[in-house]
Amino acid sequence: MQQQQQQRDLMRAIKSAETAESKLAKEEEKLKKLEEKSNQNQADLKTKQSELANLENYSKITNDTNAQKNIEKAKQKIAKSEEKLNKTTIKIESSSKNIEDLKKDIETKKLEKEELSKKHEEEKKQKKEVKKADTK
Repeated sequence: MQQQQQQRDLMRAIKSAETAESKLAKEEEKLKKLEEKSNQNQADLKTKQSELANLENYSKITNDTNAQKNIEKAKQKIAKSEEKLNKTTIKIESSSKNIEDLKKDIETKKLEKEELSKKHEEEKKQKKEVKKADTK
């Protein structure tokens, strides 16, 4: 009876470790996508900053009345891009922390699984020794 309980505990530990590893893989994929999104947001921000610089230079050269409106629009676009980049950066930090936590959890679960496995094997050996002693 006790051996069956140990086998169930061992199987739960194995399943728990597998589940944690699956979550880790998903979180790593999520992090990869977030990093790609961050790179895209950075490139977009640089483009918009360059456009703003060009508009400012253009407004100095010409007396275009719409130039100031265009500059303000460009600044608003830059602010939105910076906000997107900041949100993505926060998500990356959160995802990275989740990955570290999952790695620690997996390590703990693996150690638990090893301990249960060793305990199970020891009980098997003891049971065999008891049977040998009984047959003699």
